[in-house]
Amino acid sequence: MRQRAPRHGARASTAMNTLRALLLMGLVLAPTCAPHLARAQEPPRARTALPIDRPDATGTMRVEVELEIVVGADGALRDATPVEIRPEPVETSVHDALAARALEHVRALSFDPATDDAGRPIPARVRYVVVFPERAVVREIALPHTTFDTEDDRAPASATSAETHESERVGEDAGTSEDAHAPTFGARAEVVAPARERPPSAVSDHDIDVGALGRVPRDDAQSMLTLAPGVLLSNHGGEGHAASMFLRGFDAEEGEDLEVLVDGIPLNDVSNAHGHGYVDSTFIVPELVESIRVVQGPFDPAQGDFAIAGTAEYRLGLRERGIHVGAAYGTYEERRVHALWGPEGEPSATFAGASFRDGAGWGANRAFAQGAAIAQVEVPIASRFRLRLLGLGSAATWRQAGPLRDDDWRAGRLPCAGDDFAQFFCTYDPSQGGSSYRGGGAATLEWSEGPTWARAMLQANAHGVRVRESFTGFLLDPRTDGGPQRGDAVDQRYDAVTVSARATMRHRFVVLERAQTIELGLAVRHDDGASVQDRVRRELGVPYLADFDREMRVTSLALHARADASVLEWLALSGGARIDGFGFGVVDRNRPDVDRIGERLPRETTSAFGWLLQPRGSLHVVFAPELRWVTSAGLGARSSDAAALSEGELAPFAEVLALESGLAWNVGEETAPLRVEGGASAFFTRVSRDLVFDAERGRNTVTGASHRSGATVFSRLRIDSWLDVDASLTYTRGHLPPPGAGAFELFAGPRLPFIPEWLFRIDAAAQHAVVIAGERVAGSVAVGFLALGQRPLPLERVSEPWWVLDAAVAVRWRFVELGVRAQNLLDQRYRQAELNYVSSFAPDRAPSRMAERHFVAAPPLRVLVQLSVHVELFRGEEEP
Repeated sequence: MRQRAPRHGARASTAMNTLRALLLMGLVLAPTCAPHLARAQEPPRARTALPIDRPDATGTMRVEVELEIVVGADGALRDATPVEIRPEPVETSVHDALAARALEHVRALSFDPATDDAGRPIPARVRYVVVFPERAVVREIALPHTTFDTEDDRAPASATSAETHESERVGEDAGTSEDAHAPTFGARAEVVAPARERPPSAVSDHDIDVGALGRVPRDDAQSMLTLAPGVLLSNHGGEGHAASMFLRGFDAEEGEDLEVLVDGIPLNDVSNAHGHGYVDSTFIVPELVESIRVVQGPFDPAQGDFAIAGTAEYRLGLRERGIHVGAAYGTYEERRVHALWGPEGEPSATFAGASFRDGAGWGANRAFAQGAAIAQVEVPIASRFRLRLLGLGSAATWRQAGPLRDDDWRAGRLPCAGDDFAQFFCTYDPSQGGSSYRGGGAATLEWSEGPTWARAMLQANAHGVRVRESFTGFLLDPRTDGGPQRGDAVDQRYDAVTVSARATMRHRFVVLERAQTIELGLAVRHDDGASVQDRVRRELGVPYLADFDREMRVTSLALHARADASVLEWLALSGGARIDGFGFGVVDRNRPDVDRIGERLPRETTSAFGWLLQPRGSLHVVFAPELRWVTSAGLGARSSDAAALSEGELAPFAEVLALESGLAWNVGEETAPLRVEGGASAFFTRVSRDLVFDAERGRNTVTGASHRSGATVFSRLRIDSWLDVDASLTYTRGHLPPPGAGAFELFAGPRLPFIPEWLFRIDAAAQHAVVIAGERVAGSVAVGFLALGQRPLPLERVSEPWWVLDAAVAVRWRFVELGVRAQNLLDQRYRQAELNYVSSFAPDRAPSRMAERHFVAAPPLRVLVQLSVHVELFRGEEEP
């Protein structure tokens, strides 16, 4: 039986409450600030002024056409959109003619790029005005309050003042033009940037641009999380089943300790039958992942439920415009077809993509099939608004082999005839497998006005997952008639509808010539679903026992506040606080129909509510623009699984205290031939109520407090556009402290199982183009290497270390590209998961109560050949 969770008041330790109070006091008393201390920031400027002809039939009055333009760090114009014409023409034809001529003119200009406080070129989005005077003279000026953000919608980390110059007069009669003395903005104009994105919250706040590293072989979008330092994925359930995620000393299973979002859409399932926090990311087409932000630890006040180990947010986009179609075929009958579309002239946030994939799988019972589609459009509304509309859908089905007993494998008695390959990739129960679905949409509205930026998002989706698996075989059948065991397989089903909304407002201002930012945010989420688990017979898969059957309605509310402000030239503070509240309504439909008093209905309703205050903050010491020391602390929480609640309870939380301190560096300008960024940090976390996998229940169950500590070093090297290398090394320890142990006794108590001690990963991609017989041919090569040390197992056992190498090559000529990728290139036989527990997979033998080593086989060598066609995309200077 699952133990009832203790009440919130009894669980909250004195140490945790004291630390929370100290953190909150510090954040209230101290101003907070941005880690990037900026003084001056220059907008992009036109290098020359060009004459312009006024379109015919557009009148003679002076007209200003305001454009929003994106200028890259190389000075190239990336995008231009008309936002306002002053005065507004009455006739639509006049409006369109003026807008078209202004666009034509600005596209003919060459620009000097914007620069940050260190004088380094940066991409920027600015408002640019083209003036049609009464005569054919044009005056281009930067607005006094220019709105900046980076090319991919992420703003520079600070805002400052910038010098402007008097606009040049052009035209043959510029010296005598009636418009020669039109007002300008004078010698100085303050430029304040709205903070579309905030500065990093900690050393381990990773904003990862996928870029060329997307060519390293990976199966799906979830596997792209391994681009973050110290992240390990292990999939025991087959293609389509969510992988277990390990990071920062946490076995986050399929999402219980890692908050996962897609452009603000939450993916963690509440009280999923397979595991609280389960994340199904099948709908994400990998080629549409533009970047990923991974924050390891609860250091940003915007991080929400499940952010015990951290938060990962996918940001979608398609930078290469045009139509892209690919078809692939590989070993074990694997097939994949995908199509992408990015309309020319539209921003990267406007795209459509679909992917279909299937295969027979390696070894027994590993076939899979899945499909996904996702589309988004971004449109400007008036002059200050942008609207994004997103639609998505996916469906998947898979078979899974499940774990194998090590003694059965070594003795060659697994039920798969054949060689060592068939034995290593065998299965006990071919009925294991699962399926998932998701469909929904989202609308996001962004607004910016000078230094203020705001975003509101509303989304709704229906989603579900079914998993059928057996970890123990024939061990737990409670029958008392002396008959044979019917089997321990579980059939877990979860279906839910999720509706959520979130809004964020940031305002940036200057005090004592230093940039300051404040942020306020709120989030609301409601889940209405059902969670069921049945025990099923091995024969025919008929249910014979209901473990649980629940209807759930869970509502979460959250508020957060954050501030960033400069204190001294070399010192900064950042942080804020978050409040999370959760309301639960649970109907248990699996109660007995008779109790000790008499007959009763076989259902019972439970209601509960609880809330928690979580202060978070960071101290930044800036040694140089390229080097800073950051120390971060924060309190985070995971909501309770609805199964652990009792009537009227103050809903319990798993609380975590996280600490981190280390160096972060960033060397090289955006346009420099050599760029290096990275960091090194040590961390500690304490969780009040942890979850550990229970093989007999087939899911995670509540345990006591736990400690985790470790260190990581990571770095990314980029040389021009032809080489990109990302590497990290992480060491972690996790322990279950005994009663009475201090909050900071790092290594007290037994080791937490399954946590990798050492993890090293390196990803590298190189690309280059040559001219052969007058034709440009581009090629690329990418490799990924992962090495894993021993992992502790239950009952003082340890797993075997392993390593794996992946590689890919591609050649592109004109619009055709041919690629080959190989995963597990050297065909290593290794175990991606190892367990230690009691099982019995022989129904005709009396089960042993001795624990035995179990393992889940990792995939062997797999090769996939892909042919791709790129329509209206190829340019002579583009890399592959």
